Formats: sequence, structure tokens, C-alpha cells
Amino acid sequence: MAVSLPGQARALGEEVLRSYAQVLFSRSLLVGALLVAATLLVPSVGLAGLLAAATASLVARLLHYAPAEVGEGLYGYNAVLVGLGVGAAFSFGPRQVALVVLGALVTVVLTAAAKATLGARWKLPLLTLPFLAGLWLVLAAGGVLGLPRAELVLDPVALTGPIDIVARGLRGLGVLFFVPRADAGLLVALALLIWSRHGALLAGLGLALAGVISLLWLPAAGASLQQALALNMALTAIALGGMWFVPGPTATGMATLGAAVAGLLTLGLAPVLGFMDLPVAVVPFNLATLGVLLATRLRLEDRAPKAVDFLLGTPEQHLHYHRTRTARFGARYAVRLHAPFLGAWVVTQGEHGEHTHQGAWWSAADFEVQDATGSRHRGTGARKTDWHCYHLPVTAPADATVVDVVDGLPDNDPGHEDLEHNWGNLIVLWVGPGLFVLLGHLSPGTLAVKPGQVVRRGEVLARCGSSGRAPAPHLHVQLQAVGVAGAPTLPFELHDVVTRRGEEERLCGAVTPREGDVVRNVEADDAIAARFTFAGGEPMHLRLGDRIETLRAVVDPIGQRTLTSEETDATLIFTADERVFTVIDVLGARSSVLHLVQLALARVPFEVRAGLTWTDHLDSSEVSGDPLGAVVRWLGDGVRPYLPTGGLEMVYEQRLEDDLLVVEGRSSRSDRQGRPWLSTRAALHPRRGLVEVEVTRGERVRSARTPTAEPAAPRSEEIRA
Repeated sequence: MAVSLPGQARALGEEVLRSYAQVLFSRSLLVGALLVAATLLVPSVGLAGLLAAATASLVARLLHYAPAEVGEGLYGYNAVLVGLGVGAAFSFGPRQVALVVLGALVTVVLTAAAKATLGARWKLPLLTLPFLAGLWLVLAAGGVLGLPRAELVLDPVALTGPIDIVARGLRGLGVLFFVPRADAGLLVALALLIWSRHGALLAGLGLALAGVISLLWLPAAGASLQQALALNMALTAIALGGMWFVPGPTATGMATLGAAVAGLLTLGLAPVLGFMDLPVAVVPFNLATLGVLLATRLRLEDRAPKAVDFLLGTPEQHLHYHRTRTARFGARYAVRLHAPFLGAWVVTQGEHGEHTHQGAWWSAADFEVQDATGSRHRGTGARKTDWHCYHLPVTAPADATVVDVVDGLPDNDPGHEDLEHNWGNLIVLWVGPGLFVLLGHLSPGTLAVKPGQVVRRGEVLARCGSSGRAPAPHLHVQLQAVGVAGAPTLPFELHDVVTRRGEEERLCGAVTPREGDVVRNVEADDAIAARFTFAGGEPMHLRLGDRIETLRAVVDPIGQRTLTSEETDATLIFTADERVFTVIDVLGARSSVLHLVQLALARVPFEVRAGLTWTDHLDSSEVSGDPLGAVVRWLGDGVRPYLPTGGLEMVYEQRLEDDLLVVEGRSSRSDRQGRPWLSTRAALHPRRGLVEVEVTRGERVRSARTPTAEPAAPRSEEIRA
């Protein structure tokens, strides 16, 4: 279908604005507009940048690059900087315009080439490397062509005293867009603040460090060197402290280190590049950021600081993603590891065990089976066949590839050990980058896999035995960073398992079981799981106040399973494997019923059993609907990475009421009357899906039901959406 000329012009305009915004890692049209305004303070510079952005967008379209990436400005932001550089370097004229167009064209090609190498092959960000190559090329070409140089850009008003100290930092931000003026830097700072409060704080950190260096050691240095120092240190601090590492104290430490490296590179490269008549520009920022990213790839564990899984747009989004997906469940690893057995097994030796879990192998778990009386064997246990776990199936804890197998070692009789082969017959599985699982003391002749074989979670791999250093039959499980049998252990944990100590059973998102804990996987009921397919994709209708919302289950373009609200354009992202339903996040209008669904169905196992409970932590931003609270949260984004999560702990349980599956939750926190500070209820029908959701906070209730459903019981005052 053909797009009208006004529609094409609007799309081009948005691509241009996003190209500017991408320089600050943003996609915001408002941020892009502020940056355009900053460059237009010097019209010849601003117009050159706009021409370069438009040229880059058109060239990328003609070359048939991915429309989504073109629309996001990913092919344009380097060209924008090249155009601004030409506008700042040479006086306005026809030859300057031609050089801007040619520079933009070349930079688009360089960007594509860098994406195919740094991005696709080495998984590194492009940053502004194409801009540097394109800028140096056009500056050299302009010199050969004899283009007249532009006049030096200065602040329109002379600034002295303490104001000039602040102005120096602002000029450093303005330098990024080739307008080294305090007023331009102020607009850049405003754009940065709108994009990310934490990003602005990190930029301030970089500028402050640069200011200290300038005052202490470079008081007589030229303005251009001081501005380059401020720019590179600020950009490096933003990139490392909020974009490629999850914001937090350790990420800020990394940002400080990276900014210092960028400062050193600026001082070292300035005379070298100046000798060749080339500007330092953002060379130190690129070298420092890429160097740190490459250096951290050698870490054995992706922690402190944690690398972001993928770029979402702002440091605040990276922090929210980490806290809702990783820290929310306490998981150390991205791969979910289930218990590698069927039924309930008891931990007979945990971390720092008194027998073998010590030294480099301190973190592991030994599992056995006990009967109703607590005994792990029949009679005296003199024979290995007397032990309840002997020859029970051992299963794959996750989808994996077999990397090592040892078989043929005999099972020991109880009380005897093979000290020459500590782990006995074993299987080593590769489950993810830098993560392997060792299953040891397996019974000879029962191992059904070989190296290189791909296995699925829950697949039977072998049978439990007593080979190796095993005075009694048991299953030994450990995690390790390499695929060598018996390598030092990593911290042990299991995910989405039910643990029991005494009579209490609890579903755990992530747990390191202790000695005496009984552990099992969720015993999923297909009839319960079917309710979370949401009637096979049929729409669900819920009345919230005076509005009816239509919810549909769909799969988005990147494979995420979602519920979408047609009326509010909100989206709930969830996962549903064969055992557990989990809400990941809700994006979009806070008035949508999906925010209630997130609170009431944060996490649900596909098992109904009396006494089975589970906990979850709700994001405080989802709990509060106070507008003033939203303003405070916005302003507090800058320091939130250094504060506790502030989440609300909820305890959930579920039961069947005729055809309805009812899930109820209550907060651990209580009000002055002793009532739960927050309580939730949701009901799901086997055919109609979600038919009721209700959230109660104090005396206030927000509820949504299918138009034909009646309330289960009278409620107090209802707050209308």
C-alpha cells in the first residue's frame, strides 16, 4: 500500500529526530528535537547536521537496510555527527553542502560495514567509530579541496567566575554536537535529563572528574583540550554506568574507572592526533568503552557489575529489567535449572558439607529419597538395593548438550568407597555460556547419553547409583564454569522447585537447598496449565469501572508471549513453560486492567495443593497509583540504583472453586489494623480464561470482571479507573 507524500515526510522527519536522539542512546523524538535546537544555535552547523541526517535516511532506504533500524536512526546518528563536523569546520557554501552529502553517504556505508563486523561477528557496539572514520575522511578532503575554514564558535556572552566553571562542563556537552557554547550544552543537558535521570547523574560524574583534572593539572591548557576531556569522560561514564552494565554501585565504579581511562587517552592522543591535524573528537570514548567491554568478557561470572542482557533504551529500563527478571527471583544464572529427578528427594549434604563439599568444591548438593518415617533405606540398609533412591531416574535439569560421560565404574556396597574416582560414573552437561552441570555417582550401564548429544529438560539420562566416593547410593549435583569433570564449583541453586521443611511447602523461584530440605519439581496439572493459554487466543473481555477492555494473547515480533489490551494499547509480557506461569512486565497505560493482572497473577504454578504457597516481590512503582508518587519516582531515578529495591513481598496460594481456579495473594506488610497492606484475587475459567481480577489496598478496591460475571462477595468502596 502506497504511503502519501505527507506520510513519507513525517516518517523522514521522525527518522531525522531519532538520528539525533541516538547520539545520546535515546529514541525519544523530544530528545531529538532539543538536540536539533542546540545545533541550530549556530545555523550553519545545525543545517549541515539536518542535511546529513536526511541524506543518511534516504541512502539507507535506497540500500534496503532494515526499515525498523532505519526508522530508529541507527544508520543516521553517525552521519549526523559527520554533517555537524563539516558545518563547524568549513564556511557555508555549495562545496560544503556537497561534502556534507558525500560524507553522510560514506558514513552510512561505514556503519553497515561496522554492523557486519563489530556487531554481528564480535557482538560489540558500534558506538561512534563510523563517525570518526567519516569525519577524518571529509576533513582531509576539505583540506585538499581548499574549503575556507569556518569562524570559531564562541559563547555570545562572556562568562566569568564560578559561572564559568559550570559553563566549561556545559561547553563539553555542546562539543559533542560541534557547538561549544554553554547555551547549547544546557539544551543537551536538558535532553539528557529527559532521556534518563541516572544517565544525567553519570554525565555529571564524568564532567566533575574532568573538571578536577583540568583545575589541578591543566589550568593552562587550551579550551579545546578541556572540552574534549569533559566530553569523552562524560560519554564513557554514561555508557559503562548505565548502558552496558546494570546501574548500581559497582557499575558506577566501572564508569569511574572507564572515565579515568578515557581521560588518560584524551591527554595521550591529543598531541598525536593534533600533529596530524586531526581532532581528538570521541576517540577516547570509543577506545575506553570497547576496551572495558572486551576486558570484562574474561570474567568467570557475570556479576558486580552485571552486564545488560540487551539494550532497552535507558539506564532506568535496564535496572527495572534486571530487578523484575533476575533479582526478583534471586537467580544467579540466566538458565533455569530444575531438580534433576522425579518426585521428592531430600538433601543429605549441602554447601560446606562435613564430608566432601569443601574447599574448591564447597557448593554442591547430595540428594536421596526418604520414606514417610524419614528413613532413607529399608531395614539396616546393608544392600545398595535397600536404599530408596537406588536406580531411580536421573533427569536433565535444563535443555543441554552432553560434553562428558564416564561409565563402567561399579556401584559400591554400602559403607565402601572408591577414592580413586571421586565422582564415579558421571555426566557433564553444558546448559549455557560458562555454566555446566555435573551429575555424579550414577549406576554403571544405565547412562543413556553420549558426548555431543542434545537433551531436553526432564529427559531421563541415567539411574542413581553409588559409584565413586559414595558410601551409600545418592545423586551428587554441582555447577561449574568449565566442562572438565570435577572442576571447582560455582554457587549451587535450583529454580522453580518446591521445597519442604517440616510441613510447609513453598514454590521457590531460585533456591540453594540446605541439608534436610525436601525438594521436588512442580507436579503440573495440564488442566490448570490450559487456563493460562487464555482460551487458545480467544479474546477476553473485562469491565474495569465504566470501560470494557478486550485482552488478546499474542506472540510479539521477537517471540515474547504477551497479553495486549486493545483499548489502552498496554502489553503484558509473560512466560508459561510446562510448570509455571510468570508475568515479566507490563508496558503502557497504567489505567489498563493488565496492571491489576500483574499484581494478582505475578507468578502461578500449575499445581493446586493444600498448603502450597509461594512469594513474589512486586515493584513499588506498580503498587502505588499516586500521581505525586510518580513525580517523586521520576526525580528519584538518578539515585534509585543505589537504593534497596523497595518491592513489596507478597504471599500467594490457590484453590479450585467448582470450575474456577482462584489465586489469592496478600502482602507480608500489614496496615495499622493488622490487615494486609495489599491483597489480590484472580479467577480463571477453563474455557473463558481470566474472568475476575481484584486488587485491594486498605479500604480501596479496584476490580475487573467479565461483563456476565457477578462479584464473589460484597466489597468496600470501589475506585473507578
